Amino acid sequence: MAQKAWYWLKRKLHPVPHVKVPTAAFFTDVKAEVYAEQLTIADAASFKSIDVSELIRSPFEAEQSPNTMQYTGRFHHLSDWTVRTILAQSCPKRRASIVSHFIQIAEVLHQLRNFHSEFAILSALCSAPVERLKLTWSRVPKSRRRTFSTLCELLSWQDNFESLLEHMDSNRGPCIPYIGFFLKDVYAAHPSHEKLLIMLSMMEKVLSSMPTHQTVNFNHLRVWPNMQHLLEPCPEQDLKGLGSFNFMVSQELEP
Repeated sequence: MAQKAWYWLKRKLHPVPHVKVPTAAFFTDVKAEVYAEQLTIADAASFKSIDVSELIRSPFEAEQSPNTMQYTGRFHHLSDWTVRTILAQSCPKRRASIVSHFIQIAEVLHQLRNFHSEFAILSALCSAPVERLKLTWSRVPKSRRRTFSTLCELLSWQDNFESLLEHMDSNRGPCIPYIGFFLKDVYAAHPSHEKLLIMLSMMEKVLSSMPTHQTVNFNHLRVWPNMQHLLEPCPEQDLKGLGSFNFMVSQELEP
């Protein structure tokens, strides 16, 4: 009783930003392909709007790089939306069903070569509030868990995304990249870097690949306005402090 009272008090003290979280029935009724395609349509448009000059200037400042910030904002929104959609369910069976569906969405995103949204969903599933839900994960089909493990290995941070780089090189085609992949190298190649020659080499490698990836085309995919509205980030959304709140909700669901 005391724990529930504390949970209620914390929720009052730290209001949760508005997030359009679907019901479990609605979420799983919509095919994974539909979610993946709608995310990909919006991600492609956002990624194509980024000018290379934004990465050269200040990729982490909204005034200097508005399109880059919007693109990274989509990543954070989707990651949070994934966590919140899972935690919104009080029933372990329903949570497992949603986790399984998100894994399937990530798999389709991978097939579409949308690494941006794929990474956002996988990072959410690997986040502390979701990863600790042992009862929930135990009810996710083994085949889905194997798929999840395979995707996580490909998008691992280990050795500077070596697995992802190898995958992208082997396919030799445009994609919607995980933005951190670019920002990581651009940040390392910032003009303040001591080794100028290495900096220029890194910068050239990163920036030269941007135009190629921005030729990615998904005009053949159908736009579903209602789904686009559901997946669109809320302008007023503030993610500060939300991580600790999500973890608190997770503990309430599975102590």
